Amino acid sequence: MSVHSHSAAPNAAAAAPEFPRHVVTAVLVSHDGARWLPDVLAGLLGQERPVQNVIAADTGSADDSARLVTEALGDERVLHLARRTSFGTAVDEAARTAGILTPDDLPYLKRPSGWDPQTRTWVDENYDLPELPHGEPVQWLWLLHDDCAPEPDALAAMLRVVDTDQHATIVGPKLRGWYDRKQLLEVGVSIANSGRRWTGLDRREQDQGQHD
Repeated sequence: MSVHSHSAAPNAAAAAPEFPRHVVTAVLVSHDGARWLPDVLAGLLGQERPVQNVIAADTGSADDSARLVTEALGDERVLHLARRTSFGTAVDEAARTAGILTPDDLPYLKRPSGWDPQTRTWVDENYDLPELPHGEPVQWLWLLHDDCAPEPDALAAMLRVVDTDQHATIVGPKLRGWYDRKQLLEVGVSIANSGRRWTGLDRREQDQGQHD
């Protein structure tokens, strides 16, 4: 997930979600991933802290990937790109296509009205609140590949980190194997002195909570 200046298009929820000032657009890139997508889509759409918007980019899949993401998200949320499109280019195109959600799109970001329609009374305390009670919105992109099925609390866990560390601009989850859910694939990435990607994990290291 990375901070991005361009977030997504309207998909506002009435009630404020957990960590309300963080506005998240999920970008799902698919390429011949039909065997994994049902679990991936279920994980994305079943988040305990839902995203505010989602857009998918299918890169010329020869299987049912495009159909699966379209059925799950709707045609207006799926880009159809050339088969040779790279992951980075697909993400860039999705981010460019998505709009920015503002407090006008997400009413919970704004100061509540002084009028309570249920009690039909005025709530004077609301006028003492700032215009943006939760603070200035922070826009995020959550990047997902077609073989990355998030656990229900994945997004909430990442937002919990960035909500307490204002210097964090990129965060990622613990990644485990698809067929062996105990095998650790990644718990963060660094760069070795040689310039190569380095995870710090042993070969086929098992998840016993040692990196939590």
